[in-house]
Amino acid sequence: MPVRNFYLRPGRASFYNQFFPVSALVGYPDALLNPYSEQWTFGVQHQLAPNWLLSIDYLGSHTLKIVRPLDVDSPASVVRAITSSGMQSVRTAQAANCARPLWIAFYNLGTPCNATQATNPQPAYAQILSDVNNGYAFYHALNVNLNHRFTNRFLMLASYTRSHSTDNVDPDVPGQNPNDPNITGAAEYGNAIFDQRHRFVLSGYYVGPLKITVGGVSTIASGLPYNLTTGANNFGDPGATADRPLINGVIVGRNTGRGRAIYDVSPMIERPFALGSERVQLTVRAEAFNVFNHANFVGFNGAFGNGTTLPLGPGGQSVIGQPLVGITNQLPARSLQFQARLNF
Repeated sequence: MPVRNFYLRPGRASFYNQFFPVSALVGYPDALLNPYSEQWTFGVQHQLAPNWLLSIDYLGSHTLKIVRPLDVDSPASVVRAITSSGMQSVRTAQAANCARPLWIAFYNLGTPCNATQATNPQPAYAQILSDVNNGYAFYHALNVNLNHRFTNRFLMLASYTRSHSTDNVDPDVPGQNPNDPNITGAAEYGNAIFDQRHRFVLSGYYVGPLKITVGGVSTIASGLPYNLTTGANNFGDPGATADRPLINGVIVGRNTGRGRAIYDVSPMIERPFALGSERVQLTVRAEAFNVFNHANFVGFNGAFGNGTTLPLGPGGQSVIGQPLVGITNQLPARSLQFQARLNF
């Protein structure tokens, strides 16, 4: 019978003990806990001049007990190396299975099982997943807002955010398995997949002649990170191809790639029309989102490859960091919206 992968519900050790010694598993939880966040903020406001208001706010957040799936029968850690052919070393699934705690406990050996036992497996279990609460995240942001009312018809708001989001797992993102399931703390702590360091937004409106209002929102922001992976199963865990490359003798951190900047201009125009009396009005409005149809990508090719050199595309250029296609990898393209609102 081939080895199987399966999932254990947390907190059911007494039930699973009838099938295998749960005590041999590493990190199997007694219960599944609720994540929680600690938040703190501090802000000041100052009126610089008539109709000029400056506000500065700091926001901090610490999220603990984030739920993540993890292999609780993970093979022992292995030291990655570069082979004579210039490729990064790959441990076979058989060798990885032999280094699993449950296999070692089953054979009652102090060392991993041998090749014969790996070819004829007795436990019939390989990857055993369970939900654990060992994820954590930090968020720090400085928000600066400048609000100015030029006249009763003209208002402007400029906003800048400098932030940094870090965590040791992005649980809802495919390909975010740890490089080594035995090491999920500081080695996995890095940029969150949604980390955006800089974001500037300029918005406002102007009420012109004939009660025509024009305005909109313009945004410019730094690119989002992406993960670098070898595309190979270097660790040996079945189905896990999120291993990060070994560069200059060190496994690179999570989400060390950085994508392209994001730009967006979304104007609007509207005008009210009186219907018989001032108490009944029909307001028509037109809006455009991403009016210049700028391609704002959030997904990028992070396939470093299993060698020591970057993979090259057909034209000889590096393909790493190139935008990925598909609606999940790109923010919405230009769109138009029209509205008619009756007020009475």
